[in-house]
This record gives sequence, C-alpha cells and structure tokens, in this order.
Amino acid sequence: MNCHGIPLRHDPRVHLAQAHGFGLRRGWIGVSHDFFRLPAREQRAIELHEEAHLRGHHFAKRLAFLPLYWTPWGLKLAIAQELEADAFCASQGFGAELLRVIRRYPSGHFYPDKPRRIAALEQLIAAR
Repeated sequence: MNCHGIPLRHDPRVHLAQAHGFGLRRGWIGVSHDFFRLPAREQRAIELHEEAHLRGHHFAKRLAFLPLYWTPWGLKLAIAQELEADAFCASQGFGAELLRVIRRYPSGHFYPDKPRRIAALEQLIAAR
C-alpha cells in the first residue's frame, strides 16, 4: 500500500500513523492496527496529514533544532507543523474526516490542544 507513492508500513509502535524519514523520496508512513479499523476516507485523511509532514521535511527540521526541541520554542515548532499538516489535509478535501478522527482520539504532548486544533480545522473547512 502507498499514499501518493509513499509506502505505508505496519508499525505497531505508533498510535494511528506516523511519518518517518526525510522527505517524499525517502520517507514512509507507519500505520497501526487501529488505522485499518477506520473508514476509508478517515484513513485517507490521516495519510494526507502524514504526507504533509514528509512534504514539509518536518522531521529533518526537528532534528536540525534538536538542542531546542524540548524548549518552549521546540514545542511551538511541533505545534505549527501539526497545524500545517492539518491544513494540507483540509486543502485536499479531507478536513471533515480528519476532524472526526481528532475528536475521537487523544492528542500527544507535541500537538496543539484539542480545542485549538478543532477550531483551526473547522475554520479551514468552512472556508472551502
């Protein structure tokens, strides 16, 4: 399986899905068992969100700023990257599906708080 040519690999260590690697050519998306239980459009929304992380070279940027990653600045960078990936997903017409997933599953430490993330996605969906 793949997402726009990006390999999807089963990875039981991830919650739902996680982008791995550097960019589109050398990246892959790890997906969990729970990912396959989601409806197809929600799976696609998650794939697009993770693709955006690879397109934006988010992992490489986090590595470049590794000494600052655990600081408030690093947290701001991670949150901005999550919102950017959400926006890409919404721009592809899957914002409502991503919103359903976000509402059902807990967020991690390096994610925007749920109300902020939901509000941002709702604005993007309304603007389409």
